[in-house]
Amino acid sequence: MKRFPMFTLLMLFVSLAARLWHLEFQSLWWDEGVSIYLSGAGLRALTIDKDFSVDLHPPGYHLGLALWRDVFGPGVFADRLLSVFGGVLTVVLTYAFTRMVCRWSSWSDKRVELNPGSSDRDRAAGLQAAPIIAALFAAISPIDVFYSQETRMYPFLPVLGLLSLIATIRLLRSGRRVAWVIWILVNLAGWYVYYYLALLTVGESLGLLLVAFGVFGNGRGRLAWSTWLGANLALGVGYLPWLAMIARGAIGSSLALPPDTETHP
Repeated sequence: MKRFPMFTLLMLFVSLAARLWHLEFQSLWWDEGVSIYLSGAGLRALTIDKDFSVDLHPPGYHLGLALWRDVFGPGVFADRLLSVFGGVLTVVLTYAFTRMVCRWSSWSDKRVELNPGSSDRDRAAGLQAAPIIAALFAAISPIDVFYSQETRMYPFLPVLGLLSLIATIRLLRSGRRVAWVIWILVNLAGWYVYYYLALLTVGESLGLLLVAFGVFGNGRGRLAWSTWLGANLALGVGYLPWLAMIARGAIGSSLALPPDTETHP
């Protein structure tokens, strides 16, 4: 097992190399150009004065890209390097998330020590190897490598999703208020990057509510439904400014390309 850390570093190197390979091979395409244009439009143009006919996405990624370009400068390689970072971070978080799930399984090290049968030892070895295998799949995933070479927000969707799942597991373990605050902030950040990440939040929230009421799991007593309600209200309040902007500027507007594409609530 001592070889695992070295293998993990090697895997991260492979994931980085795969995403840097031919990073500038293809020129920027339309959506990448829109990302770069919006990153230079300024905070007001991305929020209060947002033109939804050009882009419908929330402002999170474009604001992050703007900061990235301020540090590393403009250029195809520098702009796509942010997505490379997101792709490699996905590998790290995949390892961390899988490790948390395996450690939280019923086949704990204590059970193996108390009942050291061969099947238990094999199960324990499998649980220790699972994070490495999961991270390896993420490192060489063709679709993740593909999107890690585009100046778009998509490489950060698994990053934010994994952070949300990790925050949920920590919340189930402790039930502390600080865990709820982290869960709120992570999910809110996801909503400000991509709308559909809210579907993950809804699934997590329903699961947490069922645990709070003791429908499944042993979270009753650690998770209070009143705290759950307050956390979800805080999410709604945190996203309310952007919902107001959508109601004002997006509903009934049409995208620039194609011209006949209308947006609907």
